[in-house]
Amino acid sequence: MNRTSSQRCLLLVFLLPLLSLPSTAQRYRGASEQEKHGRPESSSSGASGSRAVSPLMRFGGKTVKGAPFTATVETTFEQTLGDGTKITRQSTATIARDNEGRTRREQTLGGLGLLSADAGASEAPKFVFIHDPVLDLEYIVDLQRRTVNKKSFVHRPPPPQSEWPKDTNAKQESLGKQMIEGIEAEGTRSVITIPAGQIGNNRTVEIVSEQWYAPALQEIILSKHRDPRFGENTYRLTNINRREPEAALFRPPTDFTPSGPPSGKDGKRGRGRGRHLEDER
Repeated sequence: MNRTSSQRCLLLVFLLPLLSLPSTAQRYRGASEQEKHGRPESSSSGASGSRAVSPLMRFGGKTVKGAPFTATVETTFEQTLGDGTKITRQSTATIARDNEGRTRREQTLGGLGLLSADAGASEAPKFVFIHDPVLDLEYIVDLQRRTVNKKSFVHRPPPPQSEWPKDTNAKQESLGKQMIEGIEAEGTRSVITIPAGQIGNNRTVEIVSEQWYAPALQEIILSKHRDPRFGENTYRLTNINRREPEAALFRPPTDFTPSGPPSGKDGKRGRGRGRHLEDER
């Protein structure tokens, strides 16, 4: 197995458990929880210190019907080091959801640190993730290797809610409503204050999270998180189109080769080398 193949195997090992996690956001409190993502399903206004990740980023989340759309996801990370050096990382992806709740996400995954530093953009793996709740199937499509990993969707109960101690230094405020990308969104801001001396800091540290939730899409369309210790993250949906996407977007290419252990409803398993996806249908 060559180096590139080994890297892709590691990438899939990383992705498969990640994509099986529930996307329903959990509620986290306290400064140490700021590195976790999510939006509490029970609240439309967000939680203290919460950050948003679109459910379309993961399989296994709540199925949303009757709210089709397509959009571009733009994420940016910015950090300024003590010597003034600035680090900026950006990534984009395209996402889609149809009227029946099927979802698709297409993204280049070169930013996960699993590729060699000298790998160019053309060498970074490009994947499509499809979740079909109608057929209870999930697909991971490797666009470069022209392969499809197909597996049955496993319905798992949501994990138990963990009750974190309430952070008395957290303050929340409503930002009202605002039109973002032509969609009405409800904004909230939370600020967690770390008093001077609590973590060896000589001055007060403020961790600020802001998120804008669009009820019509049941999606966070803008999220910002700023922590002076680690930098600033921005998550944004752009180019939002609320028309029904083409049905072909939610089907894997029929001329791609199955890979990995297919586990469809027929229970067949095996690597499927030399066969095409239509042979399994």
